[in-house]
Amino acid sequence: MTIFTLRKMTSWKFNVSVWLSLFLLATLFAWERTLYADSAFTLFNVLNGFPAVEHFRYTQFLNLLPAQLGVLLHLPIHAVAMILSLTPLLWAFAATWYSTFQLKNTHWCFYFMGIFLVTGPEFQFLGTAEMILALIFGGLFAMETRKSMIFLWAILAYLAHPGILPALLAASLFQKQINFHLIAISLSVVLKLLLIPTSGYENQILSNLLNISNVFNSWGWHYFYTSLLGGWALPYLVVFLGGLVAFSGRQRWLYLVSSILTAFFITYLYQDGDSDMMMQKSYAPLWLILSFPLLLSEKNHLLKTLLLFSFIWGCFYIVKHSKFHLNRQSELKKSMVAYEQSTKVMAHNQRFDPNTYGVSWAIPYETLIYSTYLNREKPITFCLADSSTILELISNKKPLGKNEFRGASFAYPLKQEKLNQRYFSGLSTDAYRIE
Repeated sequence: MTIFTLRKMTSWKFNVSVWLSLFLLATLFAWERTLYADSAFTLFNVLNGFPAVEHFRYTQFLNLLPAQLGVLLHLPIHAVAMILSLTPLLWAFAATWYSTFQLKNTHWCFYFMGIFLVTGPEFQFLGTAEMILALIFGGLFAMETRKSMIFLWAILAYLAHPGILPALLAASLFQKQINFHLIAISLSVVLKLLLIPTSGYENQILSNLLNISNVFNSWGWHYFYTSLLGGWALPYLVVFLGGLVAFSGRQRWLYLVSSILTAFFITYLYQDGDSDMMMQKSYAPLWLILSFPLLLSEKNHLLKTLLLFSFIWGCFYIVKHSKFHLNRQSELKKSMVAYEQSTKVMAHNQRFDPNTYGVSWAIPYETLIYSTYLNREKPITFCLADSSTILELISNKKPLGKNEFRGASFAYPLKQEKLNQRYFSGLSTDAYRIE
């Protein structure tokens, strides 16, 4: 195993094979990666030319621009979805090329691979996640030596997702130019505070800083730390132990303390919990600090062996969880084929069982997009409502949503003429029927 790890993992053939496999998976699971939760909402906005950057995370433009160009070129829906699925991988591959040939660090390519293999299986089905770009630019920030580029990577990472901040601070502690790295982070934070508003979501998360409570009794603690032994988070533990072996003396203690504090800080911020997908995304910045020994331990056989194990374990969990998403897509299709013509349906929240569909708030967008792909002349969309809303509509006998599209509960109804008619002209203009 050690011989394979040392000789093969540093070869271009191994690297190319891994990247080709990742691109193949992103192509095969393009619908599963882009037609679920936040990604489906983003795809809907891209297809209709609506603003698709959320929470003022402007680096996300880099992820969205290729798909937006595809819409301008009138590409089919499935082509736009595939572009959206592949774009984060293209940025990660470009970062690998940059670190290998520009910064002469061949081993840091494993960090960029690990973004897609180690950070959790559910996170990989959030194809448009801003955190992916934050991790990519955070990885470039961690190895850069030129001051102008250090600042560029810091601001791009922070504007991709502010949740990367604890990992950026921890990574700075290992730099020779530690003062400038910390200054670059500070300037990024200050510029964002001065020029860009803080979103409601960020205010909600930051409010936890003032909510002093026992983190060890929280759902966030239970979710992550019970997954370290034999669960999706096992690769984090394995790489962490490898880092303790790779480092020595003061750096070992620095690595130990910074890793634990970063994990604790993330847990503190997200102690209230969220869906599996969102929690894995929130813990993803840990990968930046945990994999940091790769920069300094190029000839450590044990570390590379543990890294290979982490990749294999991550692949196993991705394949395991892909069954849920494949079944979800199949059930979504079944829910629509029963209708013989274009229909807008108001259904009860519980119609889409969480055990089968997981997160369901984006079902209106998912059903509209996927049904249009299956049959452009017969698009179908479901609007979800609670029992009281449905009973009120039945008693009032008043048509709802005539010539309107109704999305998630937090979104305003849209007049159908505002939708991109190239894709969604077949949607019925009738009122929603109550199921």
